[in-house]
Amino acid sequence: MKTLRERTEIQQAFLDGEIVRYKLKNCAIWFELVKGSDADFDWQNNEYEIKPKPMEIWVQVSDNKQNFGCIYCSKEKAEKDLGRSWSAKRFIEFMDD
Repeated sequence: MKTLRERTEIQQAFLDGEIVRYKLKNCAIWFELVKGSDADFDWQNNEYEIKPKPMEIWVQVSDNKQNFGCIYCSKEKAEKDLGRSWSAKRFIEFMDD
């Protein structure tokens, strides 16, 4: 069972428009709460979490796409160190539900 603080953070995130997921305890499938609905949080029978955000990175890639350079957390930093014939490409983690 989550602490009162954890439950409050999840419910506040839902009110703030973030995606909150739930699943029956001992079940593997997550469902998303409908944004803007009057969610009835059933902490006894369900588990809740704020849906994790996918990781996003910027990678230096040669124009011929044969070489990869350094990895950065922002486009600006990746572009700052670019060499000739290189560009910065964004990669976003694919998150399987």
